[in-house]
Amino acid sequence: MTPTMFLFFLAFCLCAESYVPDIKSKNEILHKLTNFTTYYSLFGVSEKASLSEINKSFRRLNKAEPPSNLNASQYKELIMNGYNILNNFRKAYDDFLMDSRFYYIDDPVNYKNYFVVTLLAITFGFFVLDFIVYAVRYLKYIENTGSAKKDKNTSEKLKKKDRKALLSAPEMYSMRIFSSIVRKVRRN
Repeated sequence: MTPTMFLFFLAFCLCAESYVPDIKSKNEILHKLTNFTTYYSLFGVSEKASLSEINKSFRRLNKAEPPSNLNASQYKELIMNGYNILNNFRKAYDDFLMDSRFYYIDDPVNYKNYFVVTLLAITFGFFVLDFIVYAVRYLKYIENTGSAKKDKNTSEKLKKKDRKALLSAPEMYSMRIFSSIVRKVRRN
């Protein structure tokens, strides 16, 4: 690819990007002015509607009277924005609707979702850390039991308590916590 071709390609990409409408801002206008959540619901069609159904609905809405809360220019602009998006940028709009919860991060509903995800991530991190600690302790346990079996004089000199601690297999902290919770529940 020559540098000239690369510059033309870059200019084309920049120009093509400028033609894509700001779907988010137009969707926010839809939410502010009406009770509709999508342009599909404004037009009264399903998300799988054909272009001919969208055209028919556009013509019907264009002839209809505007709702009482909107003046005629706002209503016409809203319908034109919806028709433009559904007719020319439908794939981008559908992608936006699929990922819209990421575009509206400030929405209070999302905080609940992010709290649950954060809680799950912390729990998963605890289990991973617990497993790593368990693996290190288990490797030390294998090393100690092997050396204790080889050196019988040392193992005889150890007190019973120390020998029991040396020879007891390690367990995961999460399993200890789970076992104690189960015991408490069974008692009650």
